Amino acid sequence: ASKEAVDPYLATTGNNFSHSLSLIKRLHMIVELAFACQTYLSLPSVSIKTLIHSALLDLKEKTDLDKVELDFLINTSDVKKQLESGQPGFWQIRYTSKGMTSVLQLQTDRPEEIEQLVSAPVGLSDEEPETEYFLLRHTEILQP
Repeated sequence: ASKEAVDPYLATTGNNFSHSLSLIKRLHMIVELAFACQTYLSLPSVSIKTLIHSALLDLKEKTDLDKVELDFLINTSDVKKQLESGQPGFWQIRYTSKGMTSVLQLQTDRPEEIEQLVSAPVGLSDEEPETEYFLLRHTEILQP
């Protein structure tokens, strides 16, 4: 991280112990985030640097550290590599907008809800033979 991004966390505020402690907690959260991303996601160093810089900027503005939600931009090619290397057996994606929630589930094992196979499971790519998934789509529309 750049010196400019870290400076607000290192500034001394006189005898304000609680503020100094809060800044240390924020830096510790960022270190944990970087460690988890590097260890469990194996992101390239450029993505991790972007993630850390974004977290430094976002956390200096947060007032409640009990529940922190951070958003990061990650290159789609990095996500694709993660998906290809993981080969998970179950994925769930949730899209929520005003008045509607859609859930898409992809799984390798035939769900119990499906008694007979209507069509072949779908693959994630046309390039090479990959794991085939059953696709389940759920949509909930809320009436005003």
